[in-house]
Amino acid sequence: MSALEDEQFWEAIKTFEEEKRMPYVTTGERIGIEKGLQQGLLEASRTMILEVLEEQFGQVPAALVAAIKQTEDRDLLHRLLRRAIRCTSVEEFQHTLDTLRQQT
Repeated sequence: MSALEDEQFWEAIKTFEEEKRMPYVTTGERIGIEKGLQQGLLEASRTMILEVLEEQFGQVPAALVAAIKQTEDRDLLHRLLRRAIRCTSVEEFQHTLDTLRQQT
């Protein structure tokens, strides 16, 4: 999460708490909330990539689905989503995934 996203996240939480008059959230709870949010963003990114690939090419090979689901790097997932939109074949996308993974 970038510094700007982190700041926006905490500002949104603060605003939400103030609106709902929620009690103080401990540091442990905040860490849990942030981890949950990050996992949700990762899962959403993975789902979007797979939906784009399925829409363009039909069934996506199981090995490729597994590789996408194992990806934990949010920046990599963002680049893969952009590439999924532009690629002309599943093989081209697989090559991009392999190349980008080697670079990280």
